[in-house]
Amino acid sequence: MRTADSNSTEYTAKISVKDVEKRKEIAATSYATAIENLGKLKFPTSIFEGTAIAILLDLSGSMANRLPVLSGEVAAITDHLEALGARVSVLGFTTHGWRGGEARRDWVSAGQPAYPGRLCALKHICFKDFDQSREPDDWDSMLDGKILRENVDGEAIQWANGLLGRRGEAHRVLLVVSDGAPVDDSTIMANGKNYLYRHLKQVISELQADDQCHLVAVGIEHQVNSIYSKSMAMEDLFGFAETVSSYLAELLRPAMVGVAKKPE
Repeated sequence: MRTADSNSTEYTAKISVKDVEKRKEIAATSYATAIENLGKLKFPTSIFEGTAIAILLDLSGSMANRLPVLSGEVAAITDHLEALGARVSVLGFTTHGWRGGEARRDWVSAGQPAYPGRLCALKHICFKDFDQSREPDDWDSMLDGKILRENVDGEAIQWANGLLGRRGEAHRVLLVVSDGAPVDDSTIMANGKNYLYRHLKQVISELQADDQCHLVAVGIEHQVNSIYSKSMAMEDLFGFAETVSSYLAELLRPAMVGVAKKPE
């Protein structure tokens, strides 16, 4: 289980303006390479039509070094899938602060009763809505480190699934990208180390039993196949867009079988 420690806090605070510009350059290079590689893939022209895809990114402190490449890859796959007819939303989840917030202060003031539940303030971010065009500078906050804190995955997945549930497309995909188990130090210390993980497993189980949405996970240097039935693990984020696009094409391909063509 990954923990948010003082090293992560210090790292995010030390990203200077110069470093942010360098991270933007890495993202731009990642995007250009990914677009070139995606152009070599050959999918049936209609495979992504009528599909809503939500990409949900873990924005915890440990993702700081990964986000320059990942943000470029996500931008590339977003543009590519939308060019093929999909509607794509890019979302992120973090917390407003380290080690709890107002909820924790209220709990302490109340005498620290046992098993208080979540003790942090969640921060859910929509970088790009389904019906919104992608603007390059909309994602700059991924790269400056200021929003990277802790991660409560279960409630973030519920939020993203709720957004997908309001879509009218015939097919829906929720793609979760994370590098570790859910962590909020205050919540875990007060409720037990497996509290957030148990909730995540419960949320995943409920969504996987519901055939309204394909729940897919990408573990970054982290195996997630023990809790997600549809998943992949990646060590190198270069190639993320190409790998995920191919995976989603295979996932959606059965939906095309037996679909009669409209008479001309």
